[in-house]
Amino acid sequence: MGAVWDLGQEFRDEARGLVITPVNMRMTDDKDSVDIAFVCCTDVEEDALVEALFPVASSTTRHRPPSYRKYYTRSNWGSGKLSLVATRADSQGALSMYAALEELHRHYVPRLTLLIGIAGGLDSEIEIGDVVIASRVLWYERGKVTESGISRELQSWSMPLVTRNLVQGVVGELRREGPESRTSRANRRQADMLDFGISMRSYGSGEKVIAAELADVRNYLVTVDRKIAAVEMESGGFFAFFDLPREMQEPNLWLVIKGISDHADPAKSDSNQAMAAHHSVRASIEVGERLLRILGNS
Repeated sequence: MGAVWDLGQEFRDEARGLVITPVNMRMTDDKDSVDIAFVCCTDVEEDALVEALFPVASSTTRHRPPSYRKYYTRSNWGSGKLSLVATRADSQGALSMYAALEELHRHYVPRLTLLIGIAGGLDSEIEIGDVVIASRVLWYERGKVTESGISRELQSWSMPLVTRNLVQGVVGELRREGPESRTSRANRRQADMLDFGISMRSYGSGEKVIAAELADVRNYLVTVDRKIAAVEMESGGFFAFFDLPREMQEPNLWLVIKGISDHADPAKSDSNQAMAAHHSVRASIEVGERLLRILGNS
């Protein structure tokens, strides 16, 4: 095994502590335990999940009250024999994502919850089809309307430090796999197990689609955080859902892993959405399975 697995006993204990903390007030006795839960919000994202992980022959579909939202379930997936569940928010946006997570966690206790899907890229070095894991989310919708215009008030959430360290190790391991002679990024991308770039960067999140290169909100985000790489509409609700005191947290890890489908500019189109969604799912599978293997409970 690579160096990423050799975390040291103290760090392993800290990491395991994150996933075995006593469960929070959302817990009830009738929940089903699963290894990985996936959440998405559009047709193209749902199609990518179903095609990769939930074919009819290997999965079960059920509708659960109170809203009778659809859930895809599957057991004994992959070499780790993992149990999976997936669902979809009713629409795009933070509130819809938060509601979907509330309902998901009424029925299931996942060890790892993953928000997958597509996002716009804000960094020219991030190519269409690359995947970005959210280390931090900047919610840009708060502010104050004055006579002189809108004064923005940024709200932000960050990935927990233990999770960040684990994910950095996994991402580093993915980048190191393959032949050692990589003289350019193109060669490196071809050599990796994943044939697209993967990184961990900041996200911008709000209720509006950005499709202008000179949009004021885009410029604002880049000014506030020079490491920002992606913008979309759901990660704010996702991070907010898990923003609880440690003693109230559910016993799981949670990540946003999305594929870049455009550069949030006038050239924005739907043509690369399916590819970006599939890359998001592939990266989520690879990262998720490795994270659970590190924790030693698979």
